[in-house]
Amino acid sequence: MSQKRVIAAFDPGYDRLGVAVLSGDVHSPTLLFTRTLRTERSLEHDARLYSLGKQVAHVLAEYQPSLCALETLFFQVNRKTALAVAEARGIIRYEIARAGVPLVELSPQAVKIAATSDGRASKEAVERMVRRLTRMDNNAQLGDDAIDAIALAIAALAHAPRLQQ
Repeated sequence: MSQKRVIAAFDPGYDRLGVAVLSGDVHSPTLLFTRTLRTERSLEHDARLYSLGKQVAHVLAEYQPSLCALETLFFQVNRKTALAVAEARGIIRYEIARAGVPLVELSPQAVKIAATSDGRASKEAVERMVRRLTRMDNNAQLGDDAIDAIALAIAALAHAPRLQQ
C-alpha cells in the first residue's frame, strides 16, 4: 500500500522559481498548489534573494510538506546566471532546513525519466505526462517553471519509498 504524502518541489531560478505542492502517492498525485514565484528586477541582488526566501518559507509554512524536492543545478554557459541560480538554491535549501523538512535533490534527467521514461524528453512531452499523471484542472494555463516543478514533485514521489529505507 502506498503512503500518501505532501511534497513541495522547487525548480530553482533567480528571476523565476517554479513551485508545486502535490499530495497523495505516485499512482494518483493531486496538485494542491503551483505558481511561478518572481522577484522584482528593480531590487538589489540581496533583496531579491531575501524575497525569494520569504516566499519559499510561506509555501513551507502553509502546506507543511513531509518532503521537499529541489532540482540540481545543470551546467549553464552563462556563469553569472549559474551563480545567481546557485545562490537561489542556497536560499531554498536554507528555508527547507529551517523548516525541518527532508530534502531530495534530483537532476533534470532523473525528473524527465520519472515523468516520461525518457531522459531526453521534450518540454512538451513532460507537460503532456504531467497533465496525464496529476489530478488537476487540465485547462489550467501553466508556465514552464510550474510544469517543471510539478514533474519534480512527481519524481520525488517516485523516489520517496526508497528514501524511507
